[in-house]
Amino acid sequence: MTGSEIQKDVIDYMRKNGYLVWKNHNIGVHGRTIGYLKGLPDIFAIKHGRFFAIEIKGESDTIRPEQKKWLKKMTQYGAVAFAANSKQEVIMELSLWRQIPNKKSLTKDYDNKEDNMANDKSRFNIVSLTDMHIPFHDSRAIDVAFKFCKHLQPDIIICHEWLDFYALSRFNQDPLRINGLQEEIDLAVDYWGVLRKNCPASEIINLDSNHQDRLQRFLWSDARALSTLRNLKLDELLQIKKHNIKMRESYTYKKFLFKHGSLVRKFSSYTAKGEYEKEGMSGCSGHTHRLGQYFETKRGGSYTWVESGCLCKTDNVEYINGTANWQQGISLVSFEKGGTRFFAAPIPIIKHEIHFGDIILK
Repeated sequence: MTGSEIQKDVIDYMRKNGYLVWKNHNIGVHGRTIGYLKGLPDIFAIKHGRFFAIEIKGESDTIRPEQKKWLKKMTQYGAVAFAANSKQEVIMELSLWRQIPNKKSLTKDYDNKEDNMANDKSRFNIVSLTDMHIPFHDSRAIDVAFKFCKHLQPDIIICHEWLDFYALSRFNQDPLRINGLQEEIDLAVDYWGVLRKNCPASEIINLDSNHQDRLQRFLWSDARALSTLRNLKLDELLQIKKHNIKMRESYTYKKFLFKHGSLVRKFSSYTAKGEYEKEGMSGCSGHTHRLGQYFETKRGGSYTWVESGCLCKTDNVEYINGTANWQQGISLVSFEKGGTRFFAAPIPIIKHEIHFGDIILK
């Protein structure tokens, strides 16, 4: 679609959804120097006291330096200013700003931040991506999860249980899969590279997990003589330094705990309740392959725990008879900058799609 066609679709959408919206007719006239500002965005809008400035580009167009300069300047003064190549990108951006409300004007200096507008919000966002279990991963679920991260550009991305280490399992194994350990590791490294390319400024943290520990347990029990070799350390095998990834047992931000987890209860959210009772604080975990959330209010405050679902295949599971009670998904935990409030929520991936507010990613 052309830029003009996308502009029309975007304006129609915004009007139908309660925005006061208008097209900027900023047309240059030869000899006129007053009233014309080169590079102003195409669309302006207001809703609930927030000002939006949107630069629309056709599918093959690129943003010009003067347009980029205006987007930065407007963002610096508190507007929601961004460029988009489709109506869907605009819907996604508007939905994220509605889900993550702005508490105060933005005052960051962009002089040295060329492409960091997505991070300039009044929120500190953490996304959890867990339980891929390569080679049992679902590439389409991973793709849509990475698309979510690419747009949101979270401050931190928490990862765990990306590898299954199937060949090192103590359980019965399919002989056709048992010799794929190097391929499993190579694919995980490739995914690290894709995530880092999509989110260059995000801090990526990989947490310890039970399947990840299979390598160390195998070396300690069956290959002790090799256990001290540097090239067999997990951070070396996964090329952690190359992609600037940190390894942690767990991670805590503002009294909110991220961990892989070790409990498995019968139903969705039962494990979330168990993890909360075990830790005595709010948090987010994986391990169960289920989506769920538990809330509890005490005299000292309100708490929640989130189960993050999984990014592995949920049908024809090798070691489960019948239907696996699993759900694909990710989690978002968004903190108020300069404050103590946050919201946490599991985000389902259903039929390889994320529905988040008005947006659909697939």
